[in-house]
Amino acid sequence: MFRSLGLAALLALGAGAAQAQATPEQVENLVKAIVAAGCVVTADNNAAVLSAAGLDKQDASVVVNALLGLGQAEIDGGDLRLKTAGCN
Repeated sequence: MFRSLGLAALLALGAGAAQAQATPEQVENLVKAIVAAGCVVTADNNAAVLSAAGLDKQDASVVVNALLGLGQAEIDGGDLRLKTAGCN
């Protein structure tokens, strides 16, 4: 997901939108979409995950930053790996 967006650009978007907060529905939708994609978002499945979650890039950056900040996800080799919902 984040290689195709450019990880630095995604995190910069999130930093710029630091005052914006992810809604519980946005978080739930993104988590479900990531779980359905095998718990990892890659450049190959990025568009499908965002579409399934119903998020645009800016909203996704806010949600991803929330997940990262809560320790519920991590960046691993340029991919986003979920650490919740039964994902390892």
